[in-house]
Amino acid sequence: MNKSVKSGGEVRRLHRRIRQLVFAVIALVAAVSAAGMSGDASNKLEGHAVVALIDGEPLTLAEFQLSLAVNRAKVSAYFHSKYGASTDAEFWTANYEGEVPLDKLRQDALADAVASKMPQIVAKENQIITDISYEGFLNRLHAENERRARAKRDKAVIFGPVRYSKADYYHIVNSNTAGELKKALHWQSRFPEEELEGYYQANKERYKKQDLIELLKISATGEQAKEILKLMKEDIDRGMGAEAAASKYAADANFEYLSMDADTARSDALVHPILHTKVTDLTEGGITDVFQENGAYILARCIKRSPAGYLQFHEVKEAIISHLGAQAYDRMIDERIRDADVAVNTETYQRIGMNDMVAR
Repeated sequence: MNKSVKSGGEVRRLHRRIRQLVFAVIALVAAVSAAGMSGDASNKLEGHAVVALIDGEPLTLAEFQLSLAVNRAKVSAYFHSKYGASTDAEFWTANYEGEVPLDKLRQDALADAVASKMPQIVAKENQIITDISYEGFLNRLHAENERRARAKRDKAVIFGPVRYSKADYYHIVNSNTAGELKKALHWQSRFPEEELEGYYQANKERYKKQDLIELLKISATGEQAKEILKLMKEDIDRGMGAEAAASKYAADANFEYLSMDADTARSDALVHPILHTKVTDLTEGGITDVFQENGAYILARCIKRSPAGYLQFHEVKEAIISHLGAQAYDRMIDERIRDADVAVNTETYQRIGMNDMVAR
């Protein structure tokens, strides 16, 4: 189905009008919940507490904790690098020249959460998915882990882990959502032919074919193989020709002439991947170091290198469309993140402490 990716402007304007009402409801629910509690001395926040509304969509503490966990080590490293701070008991609430680790952690985690949530929001706006709540995510995670547990009991094939963690599955779901959104954007992308051809000409080096490389492969086995090839390399480095080297060391090594180009690249990478990698960037006359592959020590010299030209426009047109579509997607998401209406529930946000770092 052809779905057009909408501009979020009118959606965000509506969000701004209703968010005060939403937070009023949240506050009422929180008050009722607090009234039913029997004086919890720990004063921990509940996982369903709303930290912020992102373009009208709630970010709960439980979901926010994923971003807190991702950024905790980064913030710690930042303060260690900048101030030499150690993560002792007082670290997160200490003041370092006006910077407080806990404040920075909350700020960085919120920015990370907005970036993670935005593709979900845009996908929901375009009917690609319907439920982007964290509760819905947990239900899907539970169902997936149950399915995997049954597959294990039935001795069926399982791709990936037997059980997903919240963080790992959240990343997978977000990646899949972004993929579906990119497909929707790609479907409606109509890049003019002249734009595609212009991109091809401006970035032609990306579409250069692998040169035809003619090389001499020298191999040896046995206890002295490595030393023999090192001596041979020293002789070649001093100017000895390949033929002379072959004659001098004929009894100790095998000599084979090979050709590598774009047509053989796939098989070359499978049969002798190390050799393929080492000779790819050799200039004409260049020689590799001595290396080991497929049970033998090897030395290779580039005898001749011939340019193979470029892939034609029609061969890479679809790849260019895909690339430009991905760029358009990134720009759209970046714009939505930059213009996001992030309404922070200050009371909840400021209460988040180290006791709330781990999901319960």
